[in-house]
Amino acid sequence: MERPLFGGAITCRLPTDWIDVSDIRQVPDHQEVWKSPADALWVMEILEYQDPVANTNAAAFFFEDLASDNDTTITDRQFTPIHDATSTLPQMTAASNTLPMNNASLCFGKGFQRVKLGRDVDMAGNPRVQEIRWICVELCVVRLASVGTDLLVTLSTPSETNPQDEEEGNNNAVFSEAFQQAISSFEIRDWSLFG
Repeated sequence: MERPLFGGAITCRLPTDWIDVSDIRQVPDHQEVWKSPADALWVMEILEYQDPVANTNAAAFFFEDLASDNDTTITDRQFTPIHDATSTLPQMTAASNTLPMNNASLCFGKGFQRVKLGRDVDMAGNPRVQEIRWICVELCVVRLASVGTDLLVTLSTPSETNPQDEEEGNNNAVFSEAFQQAISSFEIRDWSLFG
């Protein structure tokens, strides 16, 4: 189902049973967050363009940044850049398109992080033990140098197994259907979103 993001300035297709997290809790203005019934989390973030980061390193850079935000240790993460080379974005067109897209690029990767889930305190403020689980992180960086923006798209899905021990860890080159659908249908409809 086509979803309007950032007030309709961007659209993409997400499964019909996914819900907009902003209907449940506050989401920062620079993010769109959607949740599946199976607790997968799809996030698009509008970030400042990281000029010193080369396209060949962009996916790994943002994966490590996310891992740092998730407080994972080096041993609790593994990452595989997929199509980390520059590629054009033919889907990014619109009637209001006034900017050349030939400088845009997509950088992909997929990896796993072992993270703490939930809050570290209960509603009364008492400490609680957090569940620790592996999550699979599918990642795409849409690099828009012409408007000084990196769009970071991630799909984080709880993993039932430890990817360092199981065959699942060898499946890093395969993206989920939901992730592929969102990226392949991605369209910028209003460039004023970027300033």
